[in-house]
Order: sequence, then C-alpha cells, then structure tokens
Amino acid sequence: MTAAPAAGLVDAHVHLSFATHGDNPAPRGSADIQELYLRAQARAGVTLVRDCGAIPEAVAPPAGPGLPVVVSCGPLLAPDIPFLAHLRTPVGAEALEDVARRRIAGGATWIKLLADAPGPDGNMLAARPTYPVELVRRVCAAVHEAGGRVAAHSTGPVAAALVDAGVDSIEHGNWLDAAAVARLGARGGAWTPTLSTVTWYLDPMIASGHPAAPMLSRHLEALATTLSGAVAAGVVVLAGTDERPHGSIREEIDLLARFGLTPAAAQAAASTAARDYLAPG
Repeated sequence: MTAAPAAGLVDAHVHLSFATHGDNPAPRGSADIQELYLRAQARAGVTLVRDCGAIPEAVAPPAGPGLPVVVSCGPLLAPDIPFLAHLRTPVGAEALEDVARRRIAGGATWIKLLADAPGPDGNMLAARPTYPVELVRRVCAAVHEAGGRVAAHSTGPVAAALVDAGVDSIEHGNWLDAAAVARLGARGGAWTPTLSTVTWYLDPMIASGHPAAPMLSRHLEALATTLSGAVAAGVVVLAGTDERPHGSIREEIDLLARFGLTPAAAQAAASTAARDYLAPG
C-alpha cells in the first residue's frame, strides 16, 4: 500500500469495484470504475479509504496524484448462500482458514468476513451467522499470527460473539451492546456503524408508520446509547459510508454526532483516529 497521507478525511467502509445501487458507471471491477469513485471521494476531501469488499475479478485500485490511498480487504468471504451471491465466490467453512491465510501471505493486510446474513425473509436485523463462531475464532487467530486483521460484517445478534472471537473491526454492528463494546474497546478494536446506510433504510420505514416502526425507533435509540459510550470504552469508531454515494462522508460525520459522539470524536472518526487505526505509522 502507498504511504498513508498525513491529512484529509478517511472513509473507512466503501465499495469501489461495483455500484451498490443503480447501474455501474464503468465496467464492474475495472480500474475505471474505481477511479471514478476515488475521484468522487477526493472531491469531498477524502485522502484514505478502506475498500470493505471487492468483487472477485476486480483489478487493483488505481493509485496516483489526487487519488485517495486504498486499504483493501479484498473480496468478501462467505459460504454458498443467496445473500450478495452475485458479488463473491463462495468459500466453504472447510476452506476458510486456508483462504484467509493465503490472502495475508499474498500481501493483504485485511480480510472481510460476511459473518452473518438475512434469511429468506430478508430481515437484516435478524441476520444469522454464516460460519460457526468457533471457526471465526480460528480464522482470527491465524490472520493475526500472519500479521493481518479481520473485518466482520454483522447486522444481527451474533455481533457480540464475533467480538469475543477476535475480529478487529465490526462493520455495521447494529446489535452491539455496552458489554460487547467494552470488550472490543479493551483490546483497541474498531466499530464502523455505517449510520448513513442504516438510517437510509430505517428512517423512511419509521416515518411512514410501518408496523415495525416502534421497534425500529427503539433499535436506533439503543444504537445511539451504545455508540455514545464507545469512544470512552476504548473503541476506535470509524466513519464509513458503505452504500451511500462516494463523497458523502460529511453526512456520516453528522450522524455520528447525532448518535452520541462529541463533535470532536465524530470528526476524528473520519480523520485522525481512523487514519491512525487503518494506516499506523
């Protein structure tokens, strides 16, 4: 990876190789689509991004003057399940440890687990584990031994168990509670709550009076309560825009403050704290 910039904003959860919504503005996985997205990030003042899941055929992201530095997690790792199947090659449980080791041995610094996924009902908040937690623990140990780190997608109740399994960053983490956050913070782990994506889905349902609206409101209130104590607990909160448009990092900073971070901590989540965590030294 190119040396990390000393200044500028950081978007710690992006997808550069495909459009998360709508048509791809250039061939999926190409250098062209990644450059378009990186330039959109640069126009917003972003100088460092973490690509939290590329498609398997993606080429290396472009680098050069004016483009943010990219920390890549490589292709998503998940078994043969329907959720996001068009974005990845399945990795069975029996092969996961070996694939993770080979990724790090090949020069990767991060891997990304799709650690839970919704069932046939599509309910992200009831997502179920994709791999046994004990297997995730072994994968984390193997990756750490090789000098890498593990990011874990989790929107369901397994998030706390993933913390205990040793993942380095929880992506989304809708069901993290104060106890799990304390355990994550005790070892300097990270949490990327991707609030702009979460609220993009949930706020319209709440506003429209959806039958689940009271539950969803309580869920967001609980999320804010947990997040408000995360920095004090030692967690590195990271700002990440996920499915929202590239270059929308300031929306995420504003939401972090709305959900309980101090303005300084919200800004640090998209700058100094994020840079120190993702590209130390």
